[in-house]
Amino acid sequence: MQIQQISWQAESGWSPASPVALPKAPQVVLYFTGKSACAEINCRSELKRKYPQALILGCSTGGEIFGAEVSDDGVIATAIAFERTKGAD
Repeated sequence: MQIQQISWQAESGWSPASPVALPKAPQVVLYFTGKSACAEINCRSELKRKYPQALILGCSTGGEIFGAEVSDDGVIATAIAFERTKGAD
């Protein structure tokens, strides 16, 4: 399994702006967002554009964790590429 995390904040946008591609396209992206951040950008559409082959799942939260940092009113997304799964591939 390989993972990649990206974050979005109103003042800085997506970080990293151009994430390094995983060797295999992620099958699932989980995102957590503050209520106002998701209203400001269309989280699901943005993530679907970045990860077109992935199933996008998300929910609102009171705080987002990215590495060792906790933030409010942003978006944190974790893209997951499984090495061996049965699926639509």
